[in-house]
Amino acid sequence: MKKIILTSILIWLAIICKADYRSIFLPGLIEKSELIAHIKIVKDLNGNFEAEILNQIKGKINSKKIIVKKFEDWTCAQRWSKYLIGQEELIFLKKHKKENYWVIMGAGNEGEMPIEKEILYYKSPIYKSKYFEEEKFCELKNGKITAVKFELDIAIEGIKSYLNEIEKIKEKLDNKTLIKFYPKNKFYLRAINEKILRNRWKFDEAEIEKRKFIKK
Repeated sequence: MKKIILTSILIWLAIICKADYRSIFLPGLIEKSELIAHIKIVKDLNGNFEAEILNQIKGKINSKKIIVKKFEDWTCAQRWSKYLIGQEELIFLKKHKKENYWVIMGAGNEGEMPIEKEILYYKSPIYKSKYFEEEKFCELKNGKITAVKFELDIAIEGIKSYLNEIEKIKEKLDNKTLIKFYPKNKFYLRAINEKILRNRWKFDEAEIEKRKFIKK
């Protein structure tokens, strides 16, 4: 009887997650965000936090400090740690339509990527895919995360390159040549690989299987 109840609960939770949570992948974060920045948390404001912008990558904002709505853990997604002053992260944001604060993108907290010692920790919604290197368990100063590590400067350079060539990417996707596009920057390449898989219906399965998604 207990097994039946437990199974029912798990099925119910899976249904809730599927209904309420739609993953946002790296290309979506880059394309749809209004602000991308390397930030440091400087003040706890209960449901929000104040962040100092260390490096603004995308967006139009003159202030060096912003207010951000905290991500709230729920059934299907949890932040890697509690919010603490001094934490650094690469953050992808949209401005709240009515209030004067920013909202983190992604119901699964995809829009927050922790940074420690110039290393970015990227946790993908499709980390179990056979097309990518395996994500590894990482102990951070104030938490833990299963992720792939990128050098911070490589990640920032990759995002800038993606933004600079966004029209070219769309054109390559439309004419189906994106499948043969291999950027040299590893983070940019990761974004392109996810873009291809999110639009795999545009390509023949044989093309997908031939592509070298994991570049050693």
